[in-house]
Amino acid sequence: MKRILKILTRCDRILISGLLCGSLAGFLVLNRSGQEGTAAVITTSEGEIRKSLHENREISVHGPLGETHVVIHDHRVRIVSSPCPNKICVHMGAIHRAGEMVVCVPNRVVVRVTGTEDSAIDATTM
Repeated sequence: MKRILKILTRCDRILISGLLCGSLAGFLVLNRSGQEGTAAVITTSEGEIRKSLHENREISVHGPLGETHVVIHDHRVRIVSSPCPNKICVHMGAIHRAGEMVVCVPNRVVVRVTGTEDSAIDATTM
């Protein structure tokens, strides 16, 4: 680490600091933007289920691997268990803003939050 710091010039350090600050500011703006969702839409090969985020409930849906359990609680929705091998969808956590989604690819289940109008931000990458 000390060796790298010796190689960097003052301008390099200013540039790196500026890029880090810009990235942090962009993350904060994107993280706070978007409207609160009003409904959860759960899509499977069997069809779509639409439920309000204002009512706490548990929903079980069937996929090719088995049952996926979805919970709506405190205006948020999340997948709490799924038969997929890596459980990435479970580890994604709860979502609540319009346009957000959690997908269990192996079990072909998509949980999406919708709002009264589309979000101004199309997509973000982390």
